[in-house]
Amino acid sequence: MFRFFSLFSAFRQSRTTNATNQSLAIINGALNLSSTPMSNILINGNANLGKKNEETIFSKLLVVNGNLNSQDVSFETLEVNGNSELNSCIITHNGEFFGAAKFTNCKLSKLDLRGNNFILRDCTVNGDIIVRAIMGKGKLILDNTIVEGEAKFTTGNGEIIVQNGASIRNP
Repeated sequence: MFRFFSLFSAFRQSRTTNATNQSLAIINGALNLSSTPMSNILINGNANLGKKNEETIFSKLLVVNGNLNSQDVSFETLEVNGNSELNSCIITHNGEFFGAAKFTNCKLSKLDLRGNNFILRDCTVNGDIIVRAIMGKGKLILDNTIVEGEAKFTTGNGEIIVQNGASIRNP
């Protein structure tokens, strides 16, 4: 654990800003992390975050330029440019995903999904799901998932599959 913190101290000297002008600490390379609270991080590489029954919290903003695999992680705002798999996670403000994404047993706020294949299984979404299909027909599968807002494609063609008791409360 000490080695991680010493390496992270070196990385945090390098900073950038995102579109909303928030200062972000940069980590270049893959990251495996659990049980550590962090905020305003940019990861340029694949990220494996969290561990079953060990909550990991990211406040403010986390941007991942690579694939994301997370379990039992809470995010305030999450942006992923790559494929994602989230299990038992929470997104309290906004989630933006550019690439395929699978959510299982998650509590989510609003989602902006760009790509073709998205699965939400046993989830609750308190806001809207906006999907922009890229290069072909998109598919959004809602399996035993409750969406309190809208779920719609705003760009490209796509289908929304509602199964196993799933519902969209504000179609």
